[in-house]
Amino acid sequence: MKQDIYRYLETNLGLSRPETDEIYALFLRDFHTLAESLSQQEEEPDILKIREITHSLYGFSMNIGAEDLHHAAVALNASAKANDREGCRRGVRLLLTLHDTYQREALTPADAAMEP
Repeated sequence: MKQDIYRYLETNLGLSRPETDEIYALFLRDFHTLAESLSQQEEEPDILKIREITHSLYGFSMNIGAEDLHHAAVALNASAKANDREGCRRGVRLLLTLHDTYQREALTPADAAMEP
């Protein structure tokens, strides 16, 4: 996941490693903030709040090449638009799982494998 984002930022946007490090750190911070808001929506989804959160998520995930996150946010947004509360619960759980995966990956020393 992290490698895919770094590759996207470096290849498609021509960014250097220090720039990608900074963008990735900002991404993690923003995703964490949105995940905290989403965690409050798991039991009793607020459709409007979910649409607001997913709009932010799919915007920035697309801009940095986090395709898995982008697709999950789009799907959750569609469930919210359809007023599908069970679909929202499943979508929130998926996004929270992705959040945990991104956070865990950020803590591992996998950067050596990403060296060009």
